[in-house]
Amino acid sequence: MIRWGVWGAAVMLCGLSTGLHAQDAEYRVPMSAAAEAAFRKGDYAAGLPLVLADLDACTTRYGKAPACLELANTATNLARLAGKAGDSETLGRAALALAQAVLGEASPDTAISYSNLALALNAQGRYADAEPPFRKALDIFRATLGEAHQLTAVGYNNVAFNLDAQGRFAEAEPLYRGALATLQSVLGESGADTALGYANLALNLDEQSRYAEAEPLHRRTLEIRLATRGETHPDTAVAYSNLAASLKARGRFGEAEALDRKALQICRASLGERHPQTLTAYNNLGSVLNAEGRNAQAEPIFRNALAIAIALLGESHPTTGQIENNLAVTLNTLGRYAEAEPFYRKGLEIMRAALGDAHPGTAIGYNNVAFNLEAQDRHAEAEPMFRRALEISRTALGDAHPQTAGFYHSLAANLFAQGRFAEADPLARKALASWRASLGNTHPNVIAALGNIGVIELRGLGHPQAALDRFRAAGTAVTARFATGPQEQWAQDELTSQRANFLLQVAAAWAVGHAAAAP
Repeated sequence: MIRWGVWGAAVMLCGLSTGLHAQDAEYRVPMSAAAEAAFRKGDYAAGLPLVLADLDACTTRYGKAPACLELANTATNLARLAGKAGDSETLGRAALALAQAVLGEASPDTAISYSNLALALNAQGRYADAEPPFRKALDIFRATLGEAHQLTAVGYNNVAFNLDAQGRFAEAEPLYRGALATLQSVLGESGADTALGYANLALNLDEQSRYAEAEPLHRRTLEIRLATRGETHPDTAVAYSNLAASLKARGRFGEAEALDRKALQICRASLGERHPQTLTAYNNLGSVLNAEGRNAQAEPIFRNALAIAIALLGESHPTTGQIENNLAVTLNTLGRYAEAEPFYRKGLEIMRAALGDAHPGTAIGYNNVAFNLEAQDRHAEAEPMFRRALEISRTALGDAHPQTAGFYHSLAANLFAQGRFAEADPLARKALASWRASLGNTHPNVIAALGNIGVIELRGLGHPQAALDRFRAAGTAVTARFATGPQEQWAQDELTSQRANFLLQVAAAWAVGHAAAAP
């Protein structure tokens, strides 16, 4: 049975959604030099009270005036970046109310405040709640600035980003393509921000497992970054990291590792050791080493990343929780299950405190603790954790989301391990139906689900013919997936991983024949 939802590499994505200003004729009070210095260092927790003090001073001097709006929006974003999504929502609602009061509903600055509020909701995992304000911002940009404006492209991008978070990747794709076309038209093919349009579309294609289509877009992003930012700029490091993540997904680990090391080198040189982007670069390098099976080398990298996260962001920041989890994954893979368990539990504790018990990220934390318990053969202890993960994901994301399907699948595996085959079967079928709808018939998750249902039917329910049909369907999907031939190492590795499925076909066919020959 496959497992779902461990925290992977946190890909660095500089989206089109923060730090935006319509730049109209109204004067805007900027943040203080001390606040800006903290922001540039990535010390968002230190920068937030400084910006709030700037905002209080502005409000005291100017009252509820447009002059304070930039500070209000900056405070909203800094709170989110500092891991305080609830505070970000409160600040975002206040900033939106200010924009509506002093500028009216039909202002690009009001649209920016809608976007910032939506980002705060997104950070809490309230993706459905975030969608309307994202769409409202887009409507305002279109009405006030027209289709051919950079901020309208931002609006399309942000709606697409929200749809991605809801697992609606196919719906998001044309919006990303439209945003890219606008950026190309307004800024030119080699515009610095056009690179963001390429990057976001490429990441959407990665989510759909269309890695071959994504790769040239990632490479185009990198070309633009090198031409406009230079080799040593942090934005270039982002492009290296995103390309590395796409290559890693295709099993091209050596290439990905070289790119992740390059990104880390740039971040350390340009931003210093204690910066969120450097932290992400360490995390990405550890993840690719894990993917290569070099877990012993990944362990000290994750331990270093964890020390940086605690020092920079604090014990309770969601990023700290993710790195706790990644270290746990490494230890689990090394077979050090008891040592990994407290890190898994600590990661879950941080997610619950920072994001709340109803956040999809918290659901992943529950799932991962349960996965660790399973590895220790503590199946009965794992079951309620799997059920809680599924309950959260169903409520937050819906039954049709790929993450929810993964949790159905994990719970089915747990019940199978406990010999409760009749209970496992319908859950595995729900996972299969959801994955087919969202990922297509030839996605690896669909192939794995078909095989796992076949195992339940063959070994648990005693239905060899039904099992044979499942194994054959999985084999057909494998054949379709690699119709052009396994030309890359990742494809060869996937084909090798399907050996068990073909052996199970033989076992099921033998069982069918044996049943037919029985008197």
